[in-house]
Amino acid sequence: MKCLVVSFFLASASLFIAGCSDGVDRINIVEDKCGKCHKPDIVYLNKKSKAEWDRVVYGMKVRGLKISEADEKILMQELYNKLGSE
Repeated sequence: MKCLVVSFFLASASLFIAGCSDGVDRINIVEDKCGKCHKPDIVYLNKKSKAEWDRVVYGMKVRGLKISEADEKILMQELYNKLGSE
């Protein structure tokens, strides 16, 4: 029983340290850019199509998101690849 408890603790700790304790593959640029105005967790709630992500990011830019073209390209690629529905 002790071994099972210790194994569970070590597995949980390693997931927490890796930053995926909530089962979400975090995206650094989302954490940095989106997290300035709201909790970045909202980004991870639902997968979206490319067109939907385009509309979301456009809407955020209209609301004041400051992002360079290079960072936007990285952001969109990460959203499409990791949180895309297509």
